[in-house]
Amino acid sequence: GTVTWIEYDERVFDGDLVRGDRLMERAPDGTITELWSTWDTFTYIHGETVMSPDTWWTMGNQLAYDAENDAYVISLRVIHTVVSWSREAKEVNWILGSDSPSLASDTQFSGQHGLQVLDGGNLLVFDNGTNESASRVLEFEIDETDETAEVVWQYDPETTLYSYVLGDAIRLDNGNTIAIFGTEKTIQEVTQDKQVVWEMSFADSTLIGFAQYHEQVVNEPTP
Repeated sequence: GTVTWIEYDERVFDGDLVRGDRLMERAPDGTITELWSTWDTFTYIHGETVMSPDTWWTMGNQLAYDAENDAYVISLRVIHTVVSWSREAKEVNWILGSDSPSLASDTQFSGQHGLQVLDGGNLLVFDNGTNESASRVLEFEIDETDETAEVVWQYDPETTLYSYVLGDAIRLDNGNTIAIFGTEKTIQEVTQDKQVVWEMSFADSTLIGFAQYHEQVVNEPTP
């Protein structure tokens, strides 16, 4: 019965209205609580964001619930960062990405979308990349004790697909992964050994955002 969402947290900084993000929660009794804000953890520096207008700072674009750790995992696209926030401790568990990370990783992502917490605690991320790199899917193994995030699986399409915005990644129950390359108008299902099971592309101007996968339900006829 609990509802959680990300909303803008706009504040005036040196005369400019700067748009951060905050994490909100509505309890079953209707009580609404602000849990955390990007302003609590990160420092805004004028001129360093890549969005237009410059004052669109963090851009929270995905939220997932980590049931095993009772935590929320939030993607902040513009600062290329993912944050885990503990509901019990009411503080940040870890930060992964390019802005003040608490987890060490050899792999960086950029402009990410598509966030999924997998069984066992691994993290699946759609890495949009930059003009110099193709989009890809990354699976991180999070070790909070050693404070590391290691890529244990990734998918790079054989034909370069670059989705400068949008995109998603979904791990299926059979171990395959759905990769949605938003601005390339392409969806693929790939196996763990990175073989394409099927691919669907759109010829018109449609852009693909986030997606959900549903197993087909076949209703047997009543005798």
